[in-house]
Amino acid sequence: MSVHQLLTSCHCFLPFIIPIIFSSTRFLLDHSKSVETVSFSPDGRCLLSAGWDRLIILWEVQTGQRLKTFTGHRDAIQCSAFSIDGSCCATGSWDYTVRVWSLSDDASEKVLKGHMGNVRCVSFSVSGMLASGSWDKTIRVWNPRSGTLIFLLKGHMDWLRSLSFSRDGILLASTGHDNMVRVFMCG
Repeated sequence: MSVHQLLTSCHCFLPFIIPIIFSSTRFLLDHSKSVETVSFSPDGRCLLSAGWDRLIILWEVQTGQRLKTFTGHRDAIQCSAFSIDGSCCATGSWDYTVRVWSLSDDASEKVLKGHMGNVRCVSFSVSGMLASGSWDKTIRVWNPRSGTLIFLLKGHMDWLRSLSFSRDGILLASTGHDNMVRVFMCG
């Protein structure tokens, strides 16, 4: 009996597991320590990886070729994200900074300072704002092009875990180690 026949003819309500095996098509091996974050570019052609070796590596997905390497963080890199238009990416680190890297200009890098704890999450909005969440229990929303702070959001009772802007960029949702989801109006 085929899997399809089994699924369509089963009249029982008992759960069952069908093992599915996937294989890797690429091994990207240039990191020397644990990799903590990966992010696909909006067009899916590039992949960003970073972690404990403090290297940010931009890969071409199709070939596995290393396109660029960015350095500058002084401690482990915890999170990464591409801007919606794919022109830059951001990384957050245990050095308490967020760095914004231009993908078209090697010399262009912005260092966003202000967090008083490890930066755990970053997210770009459709309008170009960049949010960062930290172990300091705050969310900072930045203009990544100028490097200026737009506003500071407080309310979590423990460190931040995750951030996500709504598709229209008006709402920002956050989760924290305080077992809360908060939704902020940003637009």
